[in-house]
Amino acid sequence: MKSALVVLGLLWTASGMAATLTGMVTQVKDGDTLTVMVDGRPLTVSIAGVDAPELRQPFGAQSRDSLTALCLQRPAVIHSPRGSESPRRGEGIKGSVACADEDVASHQVRVGMAWVTGRGDRRAPLYLLEDEAQRAHVGLWVDKQPVPPWTWRRMRHR
Repeated sequence: MKSALVVLGLLWTASGMAATLTGMVTQVKDGDTLTVMVDGRPLTVSIAGVDAPELRQPFGAQSRDSLTALCLQRPAVIHSPRGSESPRRGEGIKGSVACADEDVASHQVRVGMAWVTGRGDRRAPLYLLEDEAQRAHVGLWVDKQPVPPWTWRRMRHR
């Protein structure tokens, strides 16, 4: 829990002006996308810092199941760099999310159900968790050469 709060704090600090929203997770769309009921309205939230396998990709269903076990029908705290601006109806946001006092991005990376995105410092907490998962051959890292979702999407759209 402590490491989850540290990761969330680092992400929040890096985002500058940010908004914190709370709600109940009502749907898990895939391994990095949730629907959260916030103030009586559904809000689609993409988990910042990670990219999970697509549902039709190897480990896609397992990634969604991992996120479902952590978050579905549980309270979520969302921290979005959008500032105080509220998303418009039907619009989603990207943000850091915690369910059950655990940072969702850290959880998905630690259990080998998502890749870290961006070009950040390889010594950052999420990258260290990814390296540990890879060395332990957990989740998608049991494959010798798992295909990242951004590559899989590009190959499918040719």
